[in-house]
Amino acid sequence: MKTLNNNCFYVNGVERNNEHPSTFEIPDQESKGAIEKGDFVKVGIEFEGGGGERFWVKVTQAKPLQGLVANNLVSTDKHGLVKNDLIAFEADHVLDILKEEE
Repeated sequence: MKTLNNNCFYVNGVERNNEHPSTFEIPDQESKGAIEKGDFVKVGIEFEGGGGERFWVKVTQAKPLQGLVANNLVSTDKHGLVKNDLIAFEADHVLDILKEEE
């Protein structure tokens, strides 16, 4: 299981939505509770001091949430993640959902 480098953290979508409800939309709790193996979810990382990156993760386990980074990343030198890294994250970190059948 890959962890983020120091000074990096996952974006908490719930907190961000509370701060900016009209411009930062997130899936509702029911949708997040229905995430299944094979779905894609968008998560984000921010860096201490500014900047960040959002990317898709293919869910490999729904409870607790785990998945494989599904696209090439730009800021690997900052956060340490690369495509196909297995990561663990929480439902509050889910910024978007793409169901397997869509």
